[in-house]
Amino acid sequence: MKSARTLLLVSVAVSVALSFAAASASGSATVLCKAEEEPCEPAQVYEAGTELEASASEVVIKSAMWNSTCQESSIEGETLADAGSPLQLALSVLTLSKCKTGELECTWTVPNLPYYASVEKTSEDKASMSVEGGEGGNPSATMKCGVVSCAFAAETLELEVTGGNPAQLGVSEQVLTKTSGGFLCPISVSWSATYTVDTPKPAHIALDPPGVLCKAAPEKDGKCPAGQLYSGKIVANLPGASTATLTALGLPMGTVTCTEAPMTGDIKASGTGTIDSIKFNKEGNSCDSDFNGAPKVATSLEHLPADKSSFSFFDVGGGYDGLLFIGGSKNMKFKLIPEKSGTECIFRMVSGQLKVRNPEPSIGQPMYVMQRNWVGVRISGNTGVCPIGLTIKGEWWIETAGSEDIWLTKG
Repeated sequence: MKSARTLLLVSVAVSVALSFAAASASGSATVLCKAEEEPCEPAQVYEAGTELEASASEVVIKSAMWNSTCQESSIEGETLADAGSPLQLALSVLTLSKCKTGELECTWTVPNLPYYASVEKTSEDKASMSVEGGEGGNPSATMKCGVVSCAFAAETLELEVTGGNPAQLGVSEQVLTKTSGGFLCPISVSWSATYTVDTPKPAHIALDPPGVLCKAAPEKDGKCPAGQLYSGKIVANLPGASTATLTALGLPMGTVTCTEAPMTGDIKASGTGTIDSIKFNKEGNSCDSDFNGAPKVATSLEHLPADKSSFSFFDVGGGYDGLLFIGGSKNMKFKLIPEKSGTECIFRMVSGQLKVRNPEPSIGQPMYVMQRNWVGVRISGNTGVCPIGLTIKGEWWIETAGSEDIWLTKG
């Protein structure tokens, strides 16, 4: 990876969080897999922080006024998660070079990096990739040909991922609209290219092993006993005197401590469903803090319910039985308002997971889940007050709405 990586990418890469939940019939999360198999066994999954390098030998940029071609283009980034729906990546490099418009040599540049990509499986060894901007702005491209300078942008870039050895990224007539430039700049341009994924290789699109909830302990094969599948409301709370903590990544440093963090959801018999509410609060809507000199911080999590949440069942190690992914149709955003700061810090939640350990009724312990690193990336807020990112850590007990034990079993 080139030195163009930002502090954000370095900070996020060291966290081994998993991403949001999968939207698939089987209820598993999308993964990049080293083998062509379904589901992808945990040992074959490319982990968070896996570098992405892709290249194209021809990019065609068309418009109603002129066409440009570039002989070289590269994309670089890294996965922000092992799995998720969508699986999240950060893109730190996107270049276009050796470009001509007609016979005139021109320069195309891509500002506002890093961008964030969401990859979700659509069919066998295929996925959609949606690319959004970060704090710098929407995905954009600028062209300079002699004295002519034009700028174009799109809210999202849509690509198709095809797994293989190597995998490919395809973009077909992606429209970007003019944001600046004179009468020699068209109203819009379209971008088409096929990128070969040089790293990782091979890379296949697959799903994690699915999991379902059960009203009884799993049988020896890991499956739910007949007639015991659970569907319905779930409720989660911090156990005993434990807390949920929000820790700054980068400057300014600080930690927010919340003694209450209730969570509710509604899970289907397939192990998929919604997480309807997650709150981090004390005394209404604030938590204790040493964050940037603010003793209290108000918090809220936006874009709920997380309507693509799901369970995955496999041996995670350390006595854990699987994972709970939390995610939805829209990427969740976390709002943090330090007391008397006069600013709101908004973070895009790019990765997260909860490890699941099944109940131990003999000692009165319900299903236990732990969130080690749920990472958020700043997308707006005063940079003197708001850190470049944050991580959320906590542990919860999960029960049915009727306070009954539930188990995670093989789907």
